[in-house]
Amino acid sequence: MWEFPDLVEPTDRAPDLQVPEAADVSEADQKEQERRRAMRFPSDVQESSITIWLSSEQKIAGILVNESRSGISVIVTDGIRLRDDQEVYVDYYGAPMPAIIRHLRWDDDGTCRVGIEWKEFTRK
Repeated sequence: MWEFPDLVEPTDRAPDLQVPEAADVSEADQKEQERRRAMRFPSDVQESSITIWLSSEQKIAGILVNESRSGISVIVTDGIRLRDDQEVYVDYYGAPMPAIIRHLRWDDDGTCRVGIEWKEFTRK
């Protein structure tokens, strides 16, 4: 089992990331919203920092964009170490949640939007 030293407090923000405007919804985002199983809700900007644990020693900081019962969407600047169907843990409001990377989309500004599904809702 992994150990999680120094979990990032939810109020710590990833230094180089900006939260997108709620009205800035692209056509790709609209199509992605249509295929989801659960309704997504925008995150609270004040509590939006997320840590994705690749192993007990490797982690990536990101900004929580939206969340649902089955998963979350996060923006990261270091998505190069992520891959589809990768199992990770997410520090979600102080709780290490087992999850699976389901979607990676690179934006023009070099950031990566990561779709994460909670492992308990994993598709069979």
